[in-house]
Order: sequence, then structure tokens, then C-alpha cells
Amino acid sequence: MDRRKLLSRGVVPLIILVVGIIGFVTLVRTKPKAEKNPIEERAALVEVLEVQARRHATWIEAQGTVVPASQVALSPQVSGRVVWKSPDLVAGARVSKGAPLMRIDPRDFELAVNQARAQVRRAEVELEVERGRGLVAEKELALTRDRAAVTGATNPLVLREPQLRAAEAALEGARSALAQAQLALERTTVTAPMNALVQSESVDVGQIVGPSVRVAALVGTDIFRVQASIPLDKVASIRLPSDGEQGARAEVILNAGADRGVWNGEAVRLLGDLEQAGRMARLLINIPQPLDGSNPLPLFLGAFVNVRIEGKALEDVIEIPRVALREGDEVYVMTPDSRLEIRPVEVAWRRADSVLVRSGLAAGERIVTSRIATPLQGMALREIPPESEGKQGS
Repeated sequence: MDRRKLLSRGVVPLIILVVGIIGFVTLVRTKPKAEKNPIEERAALVEVLEVQARRHATWIEAQGTVVPASQVALSPQVSGRVVWKSPDLVAGARVSKGAPLMRIDPRDFELAVNQARAQVRRAEVELEVERGRGLVAEKELALTRDRAAVTGATNPLVLREPQLRAAEAALEGARSALAQAQLALERTTVTAPMNALVQSESVDVGQIVGPSVRVAALVGTDIFRVQASIPLDKVASIRLPSDGEQGARAEVILNAGADRGVWNGEAVRLLGDLEQAGRMARLLINIPQPLDGSNPLPLFLGAFVNVRIEGKALEDVIEIPRVALREGDEVYVMTPDSRLEIRPVEVAWRRADSVLVRSGLAAGERIVTSRIATPLQGMALREIPPESEGKQGS
């Protein structure tokens, strides 16, 4: 009995152990196997733009100041007392070329003209008398019996030729004196030398003036100029007049609150030095008829204006939005197999909202215009369909 108990106590644990081992092995062999699925690469959704190469016009944005193209410090050419002043000779008024602005007392100059005329008449009479004397002398010489006694050297004197030349010279001098007196009389009326704007005046009736007295400052109104500051790297793109060819077109824009004036102009000349502040080139732009009244406000001298100057056209360049140009002048290109290629480009021109690319892109390629959180060379891309873009925009 004791032996059976001892045997059962040793066999039962062994059986349990064997059964456990068998169960464990069975579980291991019959456990379900996990299926290995391939890792799916997620493509980034991007907006793309197909680019094309063509000819592009360029415009240079600049700023400048309106300056006069011609200005005159007006002074009379003769001295005297002012007896009349034009009502248009006031600051801010506009005068036409040849318009009388003031008159100097002409009486002394009229007397001088009369005296000069009298001298001309006297010289004319003396010339006629001397011609008559010459005819008489010629006839007397012809009647002289002893012609051999009259030598060739004495013939001009006998014929009174020197006296005739002296009379002719006296008449010419008298006529010159008359012309000078008439010119002085004409100069008693001071006229506008050009179509002009009166900047200032300092004369009144009764004032004695002369060539050393400045009576007014005039600014020509046929042409104003803008002195614009141009970056040095843009100077070569501006066409200047040469061999009959006009300079580059320009637009001058003056903003004054709600009013805005635009004038057409032409680039005419580069100044020979750089401005001191920004070391920029200075370009002169002519604006014809700046005060023609076609704008809601006049083009004021000294006004600060914006300028757009036509640059040289660029051939076979590609325009891309500025948002598509990444840091370091790089673009994101979507390859034909929908992969990302980060590519450097050469920028030929920069605009406010776009840039013109000279090299690094080819016509027909697609560039990414949207942001990519973590751009990696060769990463998968997927284009947003146009209808999806429309829905997103709405």
C-alpha cells in the first residue's frame, strides 16, 4: 500500500509535466502566423505648374524727384525805369514764349533811334556827293591834254576813290549804329524766352532795373525731368538714345492721397556720378508736356515719384511664381515618375510676384508651387487634381 502511494506520487507529476510539454509544443506549432504586408510609401500632395519658355518684357522699378529741364534767371538787357508789368508776371503763373512781361521807359531809346537815322541820312548824302565828285574828277582827267604827266600812282587820288570808300564806310557805320539803337529800343520790352512757369519775381512799376538786376526766375514747361535712382545691376538693361533711336519708355507715377497721376516719358541720359547715399546710378527721364492737364493733379517740381522704366526684353526665359523659388535660388521639380527633384536655377530677372529663369528649367517641366513640410530628394509626390484645387479654394 505504501508502495502504491509512493508510485502514484512520483508518476502523477511526471504525467502532468509530459502533458504540459506536449501542450506547449502543440500551441507553438499551431499558432497563427502574421502576414507580412509591404510598406506603402505615402506620396505628398502638391500643387504643380507646367512652365513654358518665351520672350518677356522687363520693367525696372525706381524712385526719383521731378526737376526742371530748363530754367532761366530773367534780367533786362538795357537799363531804365519799369513803366509796365504784365499781370502774368507773378509766382505760379504760366507764360507763353514771346509774351511781353515788362517794359522799360523807351523814350531815351527812341531819341537814340532818331539820332541814328539822322546820321544815316547824313552819311547817305555825303556818299552821293562824293560819287558826284568822283564823276567830275573822271571827266576832268579825260579832258587833260598832258595825260602822260598823270602817273598811275596818282590816278586813284585824282579819281577820289579813297574818299568814296571813306563815305561808304561812314554810311555802313551809321547804319550799324541805327540797328544797334533799334535793338536797344526793342529790348525795352522784356519777353518770355520760352513757354514757362514763373517761379519767382522781384520787380514792380517804377523800379530802375538793368542787366545786373534779376527780375524773375522762369522754368520751362515744355519738358520736365525726373532724376531717378537706378541699381547698378539694372543700368545695362536701359536703352539710351543713340543714332536716331529713342531711349527706353518710362512711366512716372505721382500718388497724392486718392489722386494718382501717370505721365509717359523717355530715358535720355545717365549722370556721370553715383548718388552719395545709396551709391546708385542716376538716370534722367524727359517728360514732355507735363502740365497739359491730362491728369487730375499737376506734376509738381520737387515731387517724389515712382518710376517704371522699360528694360531690354529677355528671350527664351521661364516665368515662375516667387513662391516657387526656394531659398538659395532652388526650385522643386516633379519628375515624370512623380518624384521630387531639388534643382538650382539661374535667375535672370526678379519681379514683384514672379521671377524669370534663364537656365536650370526646361519648357514643359512641372514645378511644385505649394509648400512641402520636409522636402527630400526623390520623395514621392502626387499632384492635386484641378477640381480638388477648386474645392479647396472655395
